[in-house]
Amino acid sequence: MDSIAGDINVIVGDMDSIAGDINVIVGDMDSIAGDMDVIRGDMDSVAGDMNSIAGDLDILVGDMPDIAGDMYVIVGDTHAIAGDVYILVGDTHATAGDVYTLVGDTHAIAGDVYILVGAMHAIAGDVYILGAMHAIAGDVYILVGAMHSIAGDIDIIVGDMHSIAGDMHSIAGDMHVIVGDEYFILGNLHSIASDMHSIAGDMYSIADDMWFIASDMLIGGDMYFIVGDIG
Repeated sequence: MDSIAGDINVIVGDMDSIAGDINVIVGDMDSIAGDMDVIRGDMDSVAGDMNSIAGDLDILVGDMPDIAGDMYVIVGDTHAIAGDVYILVGDTHATAGDVYTLVGDTHAIAGDVYILVGAMHAIAGDVYILGAMHAIAGDVYILVGAMHSIAGDIDIIVGDMHSIAGDMHSIAGDMHVIVGDEYFILGNLHSIASDMHSIAGDMYSIADDMWFIASDMLIGGDMYFIVGDIG
């Protein structure tokens, strides 16, 4: 199929209360302005019931280049979800939007569940990954894989972050292996030009700012009550 302006929706699982049609396209479609509903094959031995089908069931088997719409796949059951569940399996190249994937069941989730599995190249949006969620009011974002030329944000939280009231700007180096927790960072962190490795302890009550840490920090203990400036 070339130049598809609509959506391609695939549902794998059971469907009850569907009021529309079930359309299966096996083959290619070029420049079709109208609708094309083709059933290739027989429908025999339907052991279950199909009651109150309100929507459409569209299945495409084949390649899809130049798709202007979205591709959504739901694998599993969804219960009491206020947001959307989007699945992408494969690579994305030159994607201006977001890539969302849900693997598993969702129960009583007020936000969205976004998962990307695969590599991303030249993506202008965000990439979010979440495992299982139960009664979560916010979002959980995790990226697993490589990222190249991404203009959006990459958010990975491993551990807890509590009461960070300030901002973190211009971190030119890397931050590796923060094993402890960070509590009550009330000031800002600016221009950390080198690396921070192996902070095995906790950081509590940093009430002022930290400016221009130009060397490495190889700290194996704890950092408590830094009240003054580090400059």
